[in-house]
Amino acid sequence: MDYNNNINFSEEEEDNYQSSIQEPNNNNNNEESEFLEISLIPEIIHSLAQIEKKIPSLTKEEIINERIHQLGYAEVLVNIYNKDISYLIKSHMNLGIAYYDKKYYSQALEHLLKASKYNEGNNNKENINEEEYKNYNKEYKQDLMQTQIKIFIYLAKCYLENDRCDIAIQIADKCLKMNKKLFKDEFHISNADIYYLKIQCDRKLNRTEKCIEDYKHMVEIYEKTFGIDCDKIAKICMELGDLYVFLNEKNKAIEEYKNSYLIWEKVLEKQNLEEEEEEENSFNNDEINKKYDYSILFELCTKISNLYFEINQMNDANEIFNEFKYEDKIDDINEQVKINFMKQKIKVSKELNNIEKYLEDNLKLAKIYEDSIINDNNNNEEIDYTKDYDKILENEIKIKKKKKKLAKIYVRIGYIYNDDRIYNYDKCIEYFNKAKRIYSNIKDKNNVEKIAEQTKKIKEQVKKFNNDNKDLNLNNNYNFNNNNNEDNNNNIYYE
Repeated sequence: MDYNNNINFSEEEEDNYQSSIQEPNNNNNNEESEFLEISLIPEIIHSLAQIEKKIPSLTKEEIINERIHQLGYAEVLVNIYNKDISYLIKSHMNLGIAYYDKKYYSQALEHLLKASKYNEGNNNKENINEEEYKNYNKEYKQDLMQTQIKIFIYLAKCYLENDRCDIAIQIADKCLKMNKKLFKDEFHISNADIYYLKIQCDRKLNRTEKCIEDYKHMVEIYEKTFGIDCDKIAKICMELGDLYVFLNEKNKAIEEYKNSYLIWEKVLEKQNLEEEEEEENSFNNDEINKKYDYSILFELCTKISNLYFEINQMNDANEIFNEFKYEDKIDDINEQVKINFMKQKIKVSKELNNIEKYLEDNLKLAKIYEDSIINDNNNNEEIDYTKDYDKILENEIKIKKKKKKLAKIYVRIGYIYNDDRIYNYDKCIEYFNKAKRIYSNIKDKNNVEKIAEQTKKIKEQVKKFNNDNKDLNLNNNYNFNNNNNEDNNNNIYYE
């Protein structure tokens, strides 16, 4: 049955009917659109704010995931609801930075380039209404420029990591000009970071003169902002010292290292005073965080002494250690720094032929390795064998290497005790045996046999000497060094 044939409309009713078919929910659509805009947009903006709050506590991988969500929200705001394009610009920028921090440089470049393209092509008048444009145009432009500067900084960093230093330095130069224009200040603190980016580019391009020039700009900025005795200037002096070492300008390197040393002394002194005040006002001293420790001074002392050693100023190389007043802090510093410190002291005392100091420093170095091996063994015991077998294996390899180094030091100490200036037969044999036990433990058969042979020679020659000189009662005055210098000088341990 065809029901349409039984329905008759007047002309007016027909027009109304056709109109209702063509636009059945026009009013409803408008209302729904307004409802969605009123309810969803604040919710999306709230979600963006919540993401920013979470970021500091997340891992790098989690940050990437959150930034991807953020970009999705921004695309909805801009592409569907025609909101300000800055949401999209900053979301691409933030995701690019997240990728950079995770060392995904290709992905970082992709999003940073998009952010830069959107930002440079952005006509802010089209994205905000006339009233906003009149009242906030200046502030809005500044925000866009700051965003573009940040984008440029990370773009330059990405190109730097990809060894495109020529592009990186061009972006960094442009970035610096924009930043100076934005803040109208040659010495604005934010310029320092851009100068440092330029230095990194110029180092790779081997433009050392430009590096030195930009380091000086950084010093001027930090001095005007924080004063001369600040950690930032101390770090720059250290890096300048490293640069002069690279250029083989050792006297200039020494000067910069000394400047850094003097500033670090003041920085650490100030830090100690602040810690004392915190301890007085704090119920829990565990909450007090040390920003720096004395490792920096040990490291600088080692570098300065080594440079004096290289230019054959042995007395100066030694005097640096004599004047060093922080050796009582050695237990609190980085392990490798203290090892390097003691090795340099050993090198200097040996060159100056100071046998007592040479022995003392070797004994201290041995103690550092002994403590380190004990700590590593204790750490291994705390690791769950079933879960972290690879970590245990890695630690065992590290311990074995340290034991080998310790054994070598023991043999060297044994030979020092065999020197006629501080001869001690019992100590000589004791340290040879200590080394032998270590080599036996790590199954180094070759060195076990070598030490056994040397020990046997010493014992036999002492016995012969004692038998030949019974009437002189010189049993304890035999010195292997005087009778077997050839063996001793060729021995790999006597350094």
